[in-house]
Amino acid sequence: MLFKNDNLHLLDYWRVLSKRRYAAIIVFAFIVGIVTVYSFVATPVYKGSAQILINLGSMVALFPLTGVPLPFISYGGSNLIISMFAMGIVINISKYAVKKK
Repeated sequence: MLFKNDNLHLLDYWRVLSKRRYAAIIVFAFIVGIVTVYSFVATPVYKGSAQILINLGSMVALFPLTGVPLPFISYGGSNLIISMFAMGIVINISKYAVKKK
């Protein structure tokens, strides 16, 4: 055994990292750099599958062919956030609605 006391605490790890903070910063920056480069270089998988689903859905009349935008997809990301927020409010209101018999 390397240690007499097997009880290691988070404070012990913090002390080691604070002594070797430059090495930790370099490793962290290297990992962030690799992930960033990979995210820009990688081919998105969802692109082809989403197009296949939309084409198949329109051919079997699940989606409209033209003229009607898809509610949560067509208007972009900020509209998606606002629409999801509004749907959450509506669902919350309907959850607490009084049901008449």
